[in-house]
Amino acid sequence: MESALRARLSVLPSAALARNGLLLAAAEGLSTGARPEGVRAVAERVGASERHLRNLFTGDVGLSPKQFARIDRVLDVLARVAGR
Repeated sequence: MESALRARLSVLPSAALARNGLLLAAAEGLSTGARPEGVRAVAERVGASERHLRNLFTGDVGLSPKQFARIDRVLDVLARVAGR
């Protein structure tokens, strides 16, 4: 999921490049890993408000941060099941 987000962000206009770092850092925090973070914790870590992060995600990714995290968790479970 994170690689798809990286691909999508790479084709954004140059004016959006400053947001890429923030969005990628947020996506890493929200992605399934050893300890995925909640939206509030991610927003604080990247220096944005929850509302600002949600607006950036929705505008540039097409999903809210919470939707992104949920989809990422489902994809992780499906990958684990397929790997059995």
